Amino acid sequence: MLPFTEFKELASEAKKITLNEIHSMGISDTIRVFCSKTRPRFVGQYRGYSQFSKSGILFKLFPTITDIVLETITEDEKVFGYSHVDLPTEVLRGMIDTLLHEYGHVIAELMKCQRPRMYKFILSTWNDEEDYAEDFMRMIRYSDSAFENQHNRIIKAFKKELN
Repeated sequence: MLPFTEFKELASEAKKITLNEIHSMGISDTIRVFCSKTRPRFVGQYRGYSQFSKSGILFKLFPTITDIVLETITEDEKVFGYSHVDLPTEVLRGMIDTLLHEYGHVIAELMKCQRPRMYKFILSTWNDEEDYAEDFMRMIRYSDSAFENQHNRIIKAFKKELN
C-alpha cells in the first residue's frame, strides 16, 4: 500500500507534469489538485464548472489509482511469480493520465458553454464526452489518436476562448 503522504507527493509531481503538457500545447492555464482519502469506483474527477470560478480548475485524485496498480502487481505475481511494476512509478503515470483525461472534460465543457457548434463537433466525432476526454489524454500523452486533426481544431478554438 502507498502511504497517503506519498500519494500526495506523487499528485504534486503529476500536477507539474500535466501542466507542462498543457503549456506545451500553448495553453497557459493553472489547475488545482486535491487528494481525497475516499475510494470511489473511479480514479479522478473534474469539479464541473470550476473553470468558471475565481479559484479555478479543480481536480480530485483518489487512492483507487493505487488499488488498480496493486491489482496489476498481484496478477503479475500470480502468473509470472514476480512483478516488474514499480508502484510509485505506475501510480504517477496513472495520475498524469487521469489529470489529462479530466482536462479533456474542461475543454469539452468550455466548448459546450461558449461554442455549442464545436461541442456538437466533439459529440459527432466521438461517442460522447468521456470518449473525447480519453482520446484527448491518449493524443497528448502517447501521441495515439486517429483524430489528431480534430483535436487540433478543438484546441485552437479552446485557446481562442481563453484569450
